[in-house]
Amino acid sequence: MFHRGLSDFDALKNLEKTRFGVAMARLLNVYVSAVRTDAKSLINSQEVQISGDICFAMINTPGGRQWWELTGPFFTIYDLMNERIQREGDTQPSWMELLPCFQPDTE
Repeated sequence: MFHRGLSDFDALKNLEKTRFGVAMARLLNVYVSAVRTDAKSLINSQEVQISGDICFAMINTPGGRQWWELTGPFFTIYDLMNERIQREGDTQPSWMELLPCFQPDTE
């Protein structure tokens, strides 16, 4: 369901959209917490960067963008993430390159 959501969020059934949204929100909330913790110099900046890269890669998918358009404004990192989308677009690694263990089975 998560893989399908990243490809086309709008094609998911309502319950699947909810589950997908919860999974995405969890990822983003980790990043939000990391940004806030970094502002207090209580976390390694590399960890913040990695968390941000993963969130950006997920949002930078077709389904991720559809979801982000609906829910992005509810996150305090909305402007930060949109600036990155504008600046970097499709130049960054895909989420599957960053998280190869999440790739779908090929069978």
